[in-house]
Amino acid sequence: MLREHVDSFIRDGRPAEVFGSLISILDGHGYAIVNKDGGKGVIVIRYLTWAMNMVLWRCWSDKAMIITTTDGPNKTRVDVYAIPNMFRFRVGRNERVQKMGELLDRLRTPLSTSSGK
Repeated sequence: MLREHVDSFIRDGRPAEVFGSLISILDGHGYAIVNKDGGKGVIVIRYLTWAMNMVLWRCWSDKAMIITTTDGPNKTRVDVYAIPNMFRFRVGRNERVQKMGELLDRLRTPLSTSSGK
């Protein structure tokens, strides 16, 4: 699968705990979860953004992939990827383009302080 690495960060907790926390955050903000695999630590959500922006061409991404892995005792690494759609050339009238920074800010927020949409 083609994917563009966007960011990585470390969260306190074991991968299963962090995975559950991320699912709660995504659900709480209304993101459409396309796939979740706790065993592999992979979450895929619908997220329309651009993966790459060139002068005359913009590579759109329809989905984001979040992967959790162990990064030491009681620490979990979270990697976020944009999944490019090489066949998308424009945005539909009823679609909303989102900034990847908004998603990253929400994922970095501890569950206890994240709330609502």
